[in-house]
Amino acid sequence: MLKGALIYLLDMFCNSTHPQVRSQTAELFAKMTTDKLVGPKVRIILMKFLPSVFMDAMRDNPEAAVHIFEGTHENPELIWNDNSREKVSTTIREMMLEYFKLQRDNPDINWKLPEDFAVVYGEAEGELSVGGVFLRIFIAQPAWVLRKPREFLIALLEKFTELLEKNNPHGETLETITTATVCLFSAQPQLADQVPPLGHLPKILQAMNH
Repeated sequence: MLKGALIYLLDMFCNSTHPQVRSQTAELFAKMTTDKLVGPKVRIILMKFLPSVFMDAMRDNPEAAVHIFEGTHENPELIWNDNSREKVSTTIREMMLEYFKLQRDNPDINWKLPEDFAVVYGEAEGELSVGGVFLRIFIAQPAWVLRKPREFLIALLEKFTELLEKNNPHGETLETITTATVCLFSAQPQLADQVPPLGHLPKILQAMNH
């Protein structure tokens, strides 16, 4: 990893002209992210370049991950189009070539991602996202089958509690969070049974009484 394996593999996944190479790279990423030793770190780095949907797709079906990358999507869990794909592919290619030149001059040099680095997916800018779900689109498509509904519920409740505890919460954000929560319970009423054990209700009630 220190010798740039991830940036080289990312370039192969995003920019290779051979579909089989790209799907095999996705399969390798899936194995790397499930490794107990390096997996968490690999996933964090990959998520600097690609939305988490891709990591799950690589694990479940590497070929599907390539198709998702090449497609255009706007759903509650992924906003992805030509602009975001071009931005990611170009950024990775430039970083790979820059590191390749450095490595050619000094084979011992390590590859390290800048601490503040993050690829900005143009089409997702300005979107309110909670637990990896874009709330505007989820409210419009509440029947969407979420990959991790319980994790989304927890993230919603935590965000809702956080906003209520503020002296002056952002009204539009609070309304969006509330609407999304109602939509989630309407689409998946069985999730309501999981709320009491999570421990958010006392905090919410206390915050509402202030």
